[in-house]
Amino acid sequence: MSDMFSIADKVYAIVADVLECKSDDLTRDTEFIADLGADQLDMLEIAQLLQQTFRMQVQANDLERLTTVGLLFDYVHYHASDCRQPTPYD
Repeated sequence: MSDMFSIADKVYAIVADVLECKSDDLTRDTEFIADLGADQLDMLEIAQLLQQTFRMQVQANDLERLTTVGLLFDYVHYHASDCRQPTPYD
C-alpha cells in the first residue's frame, strides 16, 4: 500500500470518528456541512487530530476553505511532513 493510500485511510478514519459516520460512506465529494452536518467545533477537532497524526499545522484560514473530504485529503497530502509515525489511525 502506498503512502498516499495510508494518508487517505487515516484522513477518512479521523473524519468518520469525529463526525460519527462510516469511513466507507465518505467520498472525495462529501461535504462537511451539507452532507455530514459538521460545525466549527467538529472541524477544529478534525484539525487537531490531523495535526497530531501527521505532525503538521492546519491554519485556521485554510480550515475554512476545506469544505469537502477530497480538499482535506489534498491539503494533508501536501502538508504532511512524516506520516509514517504510528498513530491511533494506523
